[in-house]
Amino acid sequence: MKKILNIFFALSLVLFSSQCGKSGNDDKGGDEEKPVTGTQIVENGKSSYNIVYSYSGGTASRVTADYLARAIKTVTGCSINVVSDQTENTDYEILLGSTSRSETATVKETIKGNGYSIFKSGKKLVLYGTNATYIAIVLKKFETLVLKNTAIAGDGFLKFQTIADLTVSGDRTPINLGYVVKNHFKITTSLTKVCSCPKEGEVYVAQGACTDGKYIYFVNRNKNDNGSIVYKFDATTFKKVSQTAVFDGGHSNDMTYDSKNGRIISLNGGVTSSLLKIVSIIDPETMEVTTPYSIATGLTAITYNEKTNRYAGRNGQNLYIMDENFVTVKSGSRSDGSALTSQGMGCDDDYFYFPMSGSKNAILVYDWNFNFVRNIELDTSQESESLFKLGDDYYINFYKSGNGAELYRLNIDTITYIPSL
Repeated sequence: MKKILNIFFALSLVLFSSQCGKSGNDDKGGDEEKPVTGTQIVENGKSSYNIVYSYSGGTASRVTADYLARAIKTVTGCSINVVSDQTENTDYEILLGSTSRSETATVKETIKGNGYSIFKSGKKLVLYGTNATYIAIVLKKFETLVLKNTAIAGDGFLKFQTIADLTVSGDRTPINLGYVVKNHFKITTSLTKVCSCPKEGEVYVAQGACTDGKYIYFVNRNKNDNGSIVYKFDATTFKKVSQTAVFDGGHSNDMTYDSKNGRIISLNGGVTSSLLKIVSIIDPETMEVTTPYSIATGLTAITYNEKTNRYAGRNGQNLYIMDENFVTVKSGSRSDGSALTSQGMGCDDDYFYFPMSGSKNAILVYDWNFNFVRNIELDTSQESESLFKLGDDYYINFYKSGNGAELYRLNIDTITYIPSL
């Protein structure tokens, strides 16, 4: 009987040591054998690597390490153990962030200013970023260059030696709205007020805003929807330099700048069907308003993209792409399901954006094929009117109830890597 029990115990040890991964809920390391070749992080569906995070980084570091483990498991099917750098130093480790391991310190010395590195050191893989933002960025790079590379990673394998070293030093990439959307980062945001365009007599309702890169333009109207003024502000000093005379711009729903034709387009908009197809054209040099111009498609929001020389527009749930003559070349519909109040819109080369208002505001993001991409919450309930990109920054125009417009810069405060596999 004793001999049978010994055989059973030995078989149990063999079975236990062949299973992939260890518990990710403790910091004590594991009892698994090390890899036999050292050439793969995951081999034949098994791994003895640990993901090691910085204990001093607290919960945030642990959560980030868990996201990396999740990404690896999604691709390889294998669970990788997650431990802190207070555990025993072993040969087979993925070092994430500012760990206390000597290999991390060596990589850290190679980076000046902001940056990140994917670096092999012995049998260890170092994933380093100079701060939380760049740790998120290096994980996104690892996902894109390694985990999505079918020659390196796939069902049951994640090769080590074929991972290419990558170090970026002195990085100046703008961490802005377009960047975080494209890279699927989870973010926190804040708003910084940069200027006001206050009321002028009865003209006090803020509507659209746009920029030509050198100047910022606001359109405010009166409560009767028959008197509007477009104001011109210096985009560096945020001081007013000029304005139009009062003109009948209807509801003045939204405004954009057409760089090819050197003109500001202001939508008359509103709820009257006849006004939906009327735009006012303003000369940004003279600030003169031309005779209202009729377009084929009714709009309540509009934005212009210089790269494609096209407009994007919205009317209710309907979305449009138009050429420079406002001829619709493509149409679609909203699919976001948001109950927030929509106003104007803005864009960049990859996406167009709807600033939405409610008890907690949001930005709805669509690509130029009308695919809904994501919803970004904003910690404000001010009535947002329009959005535009100036340089590397994005700005939102708000209606300051009864007192014109206030312009805010959108800040990306933190970014977090979320697997998008």
